[in-house]
Amino acid sequence: MVKVIGRHTLKIGFDGRRYQLRYASYGNSSGGFTFGPQFTSAGSGQSNPTFGGDLADLELGQPTAGQYDINAQAAFRGYYVGSFVQDDWRVSDQVTLNLGLRFDIDTPFGEQLGRTVNGFNPTATNSASGRSLQIRKCYGISGTYTVSSVNSLGGLTFPNANYGSPYQTNSGFFSPRIGFSYSPATFNNKTVFRGGLGIFVQPETVAELNDVTGVVSSSEYINQEGYSQSTTFVAANNSSFQTPVTNR
Repeated sequence: MVKVIGRHTLKIGFDGRRYQLRYASYGNSSGGFTFGPQFTSAGSGQSNPTFGGDLADLELGQPTAGQYDINAQAAFRGYYVGSFVQDDWRVSDQVTLNLGLRFDIDTPFGEQLGRTVNGFNPTATNSASGRSLQIRKCYGISGTYTVSSVNSLGGLTFPNANYGSPYQTNSGFFSPRIGFSYSPATFNNKTVFRGGLGIFVQPETVAELNDVTGVVSSSEYINQEGYSQSTTFVAANNSSFQTPVTNR
């Protein structure tokens, strides 16, 4: 909005943005299998065939490794609000001043279900607390030593489920700007001197923005520790791959 009052030209504006990002990394969501020559080698301790062994394992239906992933998905949301006021003040026919002030504020990004790590609680009780533990003796002493109860504390913390934020909203940033133009009468109004300075704030988003190139990176601020699970495929009952696992 622009309002002219005498020698003053007032400019007032508002900038409000809502950033949204949905992210999914499926990984091996349909399962992934690797076929090697281990099951078709000459025997335990023998070298693997130099050619065709992995294809033979594939035809036998005996994968040597595999993985099945169930990864969490994310839905992030964040806000940016900016407002400014500027006065272009024509002090005289030779001098004009530009006086402005901008206020920017960013809210933290929040995940829809709160599936984002926001800290660590050193006194939290975790799943290892209260369990017994067997420690194998060393230095030539056989046997094991049993600890009846483990007092293990500490664990990750998470925000609330309604777009909980991993950090607090900042208090905002004031960005002053000042400029001038001066046309000396001695130059017969054919020369103008101009100058100015200001502070500018770049708003943050839920994706990484390169300050130099302006390109938004695909590596989002995601830390969903504990919400994704990978299951490893067990191919054999022993490391020599003599006996494949048949009852899975």
